[in-house]
Amino acid sequence: MRTIKTQIVFPEDLLEALDRTIQKRERSDFVVQAVEEKLQRLTLQQMFEKAAGIWKDHPDLQTDVQARKYLKRLRGGDTGRERRIRKAWNA
Repeated sequence: MRTIKTQIVFPEDLLEALDRTIQKRERSDFVVQAVEEKLQRLTLQQMFEKAAGIWKDHPDLQTDVQARKYLKRLRGGDTGRERRIRKAWNA
């Protein structure tokens, strides 16, 4: 991936804490990773907010049990793997 040099302004105490924790040569990688993680969380949060209430018009999917039954129907019923897991779990 191509990289671009940029300038970021940090509060002094935050930069000092970063420097105490991370070696200066690793600072850019650390900040890049932190920004990537934050962007992933924000993207997921936005997706969840968009999806909120998507099933509100389905009164048959109001509980976890109802949702599991619905998914089971979609997936074609009980699979051999599910039976083996259930059997091992109950053993």
